[in-house]
This record gives sequence, C-alpha cells and structure tokens, in this order.
Amino acid sequence: CIRVSDNGIGITNKPATEVFRLFMRGSDRSETGGVGLYLSKVCVDRLGGEIQLEKSSGEGSTFLVELPTDLTPILTERRRLQDVVRRKEREALDELRKMPSAD
Repeated sequence: CIRVSDNGIGITNKPATEVFRLFMRGSDRSETGGVGLYLSKVCVDRLGGEIQLEKSSGEGSTFLVELPTDLTPILTERRRLQDVVRRKEREALDELRKMPSAD
C-alpha cells in the first residue's frame, strides 16, 4: 500500500467517488484542470490496482494506492493482445494487396 499526501487546499464538498472523474476539481478555489486524479486512477486501474481518497481536509488530502505485487498476468495479457493486433494488421494488409489496382 502506498500513501500519498499533499498540503494543498484539500478536496471540499465532493463525494470520494467523484474526485476521480475527468475535469473534476477538488474545490471551487482550485486552479487545476481536474485531470491529475483521473489519470492517476486510469493508470492504477490498468495495473489492476485500486486508488481511494483516505482523507481530505481544508489543508491537503491523502490517497491510498494498492497495486498487485505480481504484474505477470497483466503483462502476459498485454503481450497476447499485441500479438492479436499484429496478426490482424498483417491479415488486413494481405487482403489489401489482393485487391485489384485502380490503374
């Protein structure tokens, strides 16, 4: 488990599940674009982990990040999908080569 804390203005008046939405800002006083927590969640999700808001006050927030210790299944699936994409690309190119020329 990784605990990340900051000393910013905090996340106020937002349900914990809402803070990870794209363009959701932690506070009306925030000058950020509302992309950072969204991207963090996307990355953590893709690694098979979880991220959650542990606490937030008027001064800073704390998040918990849990990642699997064994990424082998995720990496294996990624390689398998890359192989499928390469095979489909080759098949599509072969079909294009078989088509009559427009000369």
